[in-house]
Amino acid sequence: MTNRRNFYRLLHVQPEAPVEVIRSSFRALMKECRQHPDLGGSDTDAALLIEAYETLIDPIRRAGYDRELRNSDVKISRSPSVATEKNTLMTQRTYGRMKKTGAIVYRANSKKNSGQMVDLSPAGMRFLCGEELSVGSVIQISSPLLAATASVSQCRKTRNGESYAVGVKFIAVNFESPSGVFISTTV
Repeated sequence: MTNRRNFYRLLHVQPEAPVEVIRSSFRALMKECRQHPDLGGSDTDAALLIEAYETLIDPIRRAGYDRELRNSDVKISRSPSVATEKNTLMTQRTYGRMKKTGAIVYRANSKKNSGQMVDLSPAGMRFLCGEELSVGSVIQISSPLLAATASVSQCRKTRNGESYAVGVKFIAVNFESPSGVFISTTV
């Protein structure tokens, strides 16, 4: 492994992520997050994202990369299905959620819909909407606070039965205020 960076972290996906999620995250990073050199990103960062993308969408290269990660000291997963002796299983959230309300617009199945944010963390959010969303589906979210591509991790009918509470994990997220909301970081 010539590059010591974790490709899963670079693309903001979990090691269990299907190819569709990896592809969506790559496109969002290159386009919406402006990592592509034609949109203001650096050549070095774009080349690194392309290397990560090409490795993770090819099943043979990905299997080899995963073997190398397991043999290194790099922590690649919190999931029990991929956990090894070197990986510690975490049962608590990495980041706490904070109550944050406000209107959001999300796009699922090429339809634009609105919802109401309930809480937010750097890794995901929960919102209320009027339709049931499939677990694992990828949606686009925008609000005055952020623009994101996210994967639906849960969808439950609320107690009143009139709406759905949807939990999502961010694949790629761009916070409107790049510092001070949660954390500041550069890759």
